[in-house]
Amino acid sequence: MKKYIMLGDSGREGEYIQRLVFMMANPNPNAKMKRVWIDSQTEEEIQRGIKEAKDLSEYDSLSDSAYLRAKEDYLIGINFSRLLSIIFGRRIAKDLNEEKVSIAVGRVMTCVLGMVVSREREIRNFVKTKYYKIVGEFGNDTSCFKAEWKVTEKSKLFESNLLYNDNGFKKEEDAKKFIQYLSDKKAVIEEVKKSKQKENAPLLFNLAEIQNECSKNFKIKPDETLEVIQDLYEKKLVTYPRTDARVLSTAIAKEIGKNLNGLYKNFKDEEVSKYISKMIDEKYSTNLVKTKYVNDSKITDHYAIIPTGQGLENYDKLDDLKKNVYKMIVKRFIAIFYPPAEYSKVSVTVNVENETFTANGKVCLNPRLFRSIKK
Repeated sequence: MKKYIMLGDSGREGEYIQRLVFMMANPNPNAKMKRVWIDSQTEEEIQRGIKEAKDLSEYDSLSDSAYLRAKEDYLIGINFSRLLSIIFGRRIAKDLNEEKVSIAVGRVMTCVLGMVVSREREIRNFVKTKYYKIVGEFGNDTSCFKAEWKVTEKSKLFESNLLYNDNGFKKEEDAKKFIQYLSDKKAVIEEVKKSKQKENAPLLFNLAEIQNECSKNFKIKPDETLEVIQDLYEKKLVTYPRTDARVLSTAIAKEIGKNLNGLYKNFKDEEVSKYISKMIDEKYSTNLVKTKYVNDSKITDHYAIIPTGQGLENYDKLDDLKKNVYKMIVKRFIAIFYPPAEYSKVSVTVNVENETFTANGKVCLNPRLFRSIKK
């Protein structure tokens, strides 16, 4: 009996493309068909995928979903694009002083465009309104702090029409009069609250999250970011880039030590080596299974983008941008193994003639890894 191995991209689109190709190839209907599903292009992952390949029929629902999506693209996209171009094309072309105009309609494109237009109208119609806050300074020449006034039920101005909101005046002169009224009055500290807070490292990167980070840090467009990560993927440095998950699967979490060991042994970067060495010296746990970073229910096709720990022979050949993006992925990955950052929070309430001023402060006691990454 003939045996076919399907090796399309792991995902709905990849499933659809390979099924179309397979249909055109007119295979033996009695042949045994297996589907390989992998998330990185390392030799180990490819061998695992072939070894654990499942019957193609197990992916029939995914194929049906892809086929229906393609049909919807045809029904909505092609038909409505033609219809609206015929009805409104000439009119729009005349308004734009163009010879011809075609109107594009799409299953996703039209919805997104509608949201963009709606938001743009809100921005254009927004009217700026000035309002004036009051910030008091309390203490002496050696020690002082600032606190912001906010109206309460005890306040002289409770429900006053002089206020724009609960901490601001409509007019500057009214704010100044109120400041004058409070000047030289006795201030009493009513309450001081102290608490400690822990903050875990953020979730791992999906495509949208890393596109946002690259836009902020490297000033590159989303499609440029995808090109960079796609190249890293093809060089076996990172896992599949087109993912919407920010967590790992349970199966991957149980073998995550391989990724860390690969980085530790093969990635000759002083900063990253320092982070991993600290993990080893302080014996941080690599058991992620019961953490927020592992959740099978939040994974559709692929888990989050993480370093494979392999392909590092290609690292030195990368340009600076690709190196920086790769290091960003590596550090976000390592951060999830670190203990949470620890903060001391202080909240102070001051009373001046039944008027309330509040101040809040936050001091990092133990920054850990991820806070230094965010800087």
